[in-house]
Amino acid sequence: MTSKKSAALPGKPRAKKTVPDIVADAFVNGSNVDVSDTSKPAVSGSRSVGRPKTGKRSNPEYARLTAWVPEAVLEALKIEALKQKCDLGDLLMERLDLQGIDISGD
Repeated sequence: MTSKKSAALPGKPRAKKTVPDIVADAFVNGSNVDVSDTSKPAVSGSRSVGRPKTGKRSNPEYARLTAWVPEAVLEALKIEALKQKCDLGDLLMERLDLQGIDISGD
């Protein structure tokens, strides 16, 4: 017997974002407006907002790989990665046999 997923329960209502007057007026009048001028100004003195771009996701030397493997294999890999305190990518790179595969990038 398969179990059905239940419908998501409603969460807290999201805070409504205010729309700048120029955008609201343009919507009401049916005219176009350049919304790039209505964005928040950059904070002076800071280089960027949010988390720093670190790790494999932002490293151009890495690429994402999607592969279909049996569920048991994925579960075993996840358990082993947790035991070794590493991520799946590192674990796979340790275990891959790359003999006979040219990875020089030429």
